[in-house]
Amino acid sequence: MASHFLELDFNARKLDVQRYWELSNIDTSYRNIYPEEETRNFYDLFEKSICFHIRSDVPVGTCLSGGLDSFEHRLHSAEAA
Repeated sequence: MASHFLELDFNARKLDVQRYWELSNIDTSYRNIYPEEETRNFYDLFEKSICFHIRSDVPVGTCLSGGLDSFEHRLHSAEAA
């Protein structure tokens, strides 16, 4: 489970699950956004983030893990360059 950890006491034969983080003050205004608008917002933020991270006065390289996130990052970096 996310934001939890297990504590195992072998002597007492006890397993305890504890939460170390909880999301509070959830902004539910996003629920009024259509999926197409949400997708566009994500895409815009993603592009801005990549443009911000590849700003440099020297050549920038990337390492690909083979996952979708690294592929998308490389694709958008090439388009932004």
